[in-house]
Amino acid sequence: MLTIIKTLLYIILGFFTFSPLLFTGFLTADDAERHLEVLNSGIFGGVWGVAEATGRLTLAFHIFLTHIPYLSDNFLYRKSFLILPHILTLAYFGYVLKNYLQSNAVALVFIVLFMVFLTNSWEHNLYASYPFAFHVSMLAVIGSAHLLYIYTKNNNIHYLWSSAILYGFAIAAYEQFTVYVIFFLGFLYYQKRPIKKENFLKIIRISIPFVLILLVYISLVIGFKYLFQGRYEGTQFAKFNILSFLITIKTFICSSLPIYVPLKYESQITSQVLDYKISIYSLIENFKFLWAFKIIISSTLITFALKQSDWKERSYSTLKVILIIILLLIFSIFLISLSSKYQNWVIFSGTIAYSSSTYFAQFFAAALVSVLLCTVASTISVSRLHPLTVFLCTTLLLTPIVAVTEYHNNNLLTLQINSANKWKAIDSLSGSGALRDIPPGSIIYAPEFMHTGGIASMREGYWSSYLRGKYGIHLDITAERDRYLSHEYFDKRYKIIFKTIWPFEYYTVNIIKDSLKDYEYNIKNYELNGFYNEEKRGGVTYRWSKNTSSLSICNSGNNATNLSFSSKVNTDKLKADPLRVCILRECRDYLLSSKETLIQENRLFPPGCSKVTFATDASAVHAPSDSRSLYFQIYNIELNKK
Repeated sequence: MLTIIKTLLYIILGFFTFSPLLFTGFLTADDAERHLEVLNSGIFGGVWGVAEATGRLTLAFHIFLTHIPYLSDNFLYRKSFLILPHILTLAYFGYVLKNYLQSNAVALVFIVLFMVFLTNSWEHNLYASYPFAFHVSMLAVIGSAHLLYIYTKNNNIHYLWSSAILYGFAIAAYEQFTVYVIFFLGFLYYQKRPIKKENFLKIIRISIPFVLILLVYISLVIGFKYLFQGRYEGTQFAKFNILSFLITIKTFICSSLPIYVPLKYESQITSQVLDYKISIYSLIENFKFLWAFKIIISSTLITFALKQSDWKERSYSTLKVILIIILLLIFSIFLISLSSKYQNWVIFSGTIAYSSSTYFAQFFAAALVSVLLCTVASTISVSRLHPLTVFLCTTLLLTPIVAVTEYHNNNLLTLQINSANKWKAIDSLSGSGALRDIPPGSIIYAPEFMHTGGIASMREGYWSSYLRGKYGIHLDITAERDRYLSHEYFDKRYKIIFKTIWPFEYYTVNIIKDSLKDYEYNIKNYELNGFYNEEKRGGVTYRWSKNTSSLSICNSGNNATNLSFSSKVNTDKLKADPLRVCILRECRDYLLSSKETLIQENRLFPPGCSKVTFATDASAVHAPSDSRSLYFQIYNIELNKK
């Protein structure tokens, strides 16, 4: 019965740790581009092109792996490739740790601490971005170490070759794991100690699989680099500067330790967006019931593990284990700390964590803390203490760590959800059919979809490719208004149509200061579907319309949003023209003249896309010096949340 309870608690803790990923979307331009490649070119799209452009052979296989999660837009399929690799890597690492150390207690404490320590981070963090590909290489490295350990126990040559093949698979997916060959060979030599003359040839023989795979790998990588001289700064060694290397490796090691990232989040990139400070007051003010629940579950599980007392403190062997874990932690960030790109990021941009290197280092950091905790527990004979005493001490230790980590994670999660709303809004708009009403080749001016509302900022042209690949809609979405508004440009090539599209739920939680103010400014003076080109004559801007125009308003959230819609409308002649404005299903009639008429309505907009329609049955009014017909003009459109 106790085993069932503990298993259930681990499942609940895992749910708290990984369920936030159900609400995130693309967080990096890399992820979004991989998805786009699959949409437009299939699973092999861009694989060799990127490898050739960067001169990185391993990138071909790595990008192929990154494409797999995007073969389907099915929610369950996509999220499985985001969440399950976390769970598999954590479980397998814990299993190997248990077998090597012969301790259930250390392994169980490690699993709890990893989930408690796991920090959400900025774009390049494996918790919420880069699904699957990096985890494949991690699982391969862990599997290689596991099979090598089995080989040292039974001397079955098949396990040795299987270990080497998995190592080759890991470095084929990500070159950063190349350095682990030092550990694998060192482990083999250590198991055959003492190294006597008669054993020397045997040691060389058992090293052959790893040496052979490494030589083949290096030959292919260098040969490819010779043929394709692409440059990627991330794999270029920095000019030798021991201080820069030590600062970088120290920073990345520290970022794998508990609560270091939340307390030291000073990257120049993120400081412009993250708007919160961690203090005792802020933690108390924002403390949530779920945090307390997570603390209680974690403390309970650690208490169970420490009371098992199967880790016996032995000074020499414990010191050896600690040194090995520290060595592996250093291996996980060693090569990346040598590169020019990441040294510059750390020293000049204030970056403190990056991608798989610091994420994998968190496994060793949690393992290190679990060994130290179990060693202390064994030294003071925790098994003799009352369980409540152990529980209370553990709770005191975990409470500040959980509070700081969760507060930071929740703030990042809000931005990540906002980022996902961009894609929800575009999908809702496309699904509503509103975009299909716009002539092919037209341009939608929507800077907010490129640069604001969360984390991911997309390159110019991304959304155009997205619409074409996913929906077969040939439109341009741009943030470069000035370029497209030049007469020379659009008169020769384009018909300009502006459309307001904005997921209003971006700012349900107002983390980004002045975000609503910026939003109101951006949305003013956008044209509606149906307008002809904008013209300026004698300092007056004319916007020409047919007798019906419509505006799509998309609410990407799950709840209805109360909005205030306002605009100014007039015609060009002193006469009364009827204009019917329909917002959702409610319509109201206005009388227009050359004087401005203010339209202002409050409506509760449901999730999805809704239309505001402007229509008149008035006879056309001939516009001076123009053969086209003006029915009415709409301008100064504003949308505000109530």
